[in-house]
Amino acid sequence: MVKIRHWTLPNGFKAQVTENDLKLVEEDLSEDLQQGEVLLESVYLSVDPH
Repeated sequence: MVKIRHWTLPNGFKAQVTENDLKLVEEDLSEDLQQGEVLLESVYLSVDPH
């Protein structure tokens, strides 16, 4: 099993996102990939307003 972590916005947000709007979720992910599936690791993501 692979442990994955991802951020969610459980209640959405109004205007700017604050730390209280985000929730870090950790779950197990099966390593058994099906035909045509890939497993990727994100190293850096950016959400710029520009």
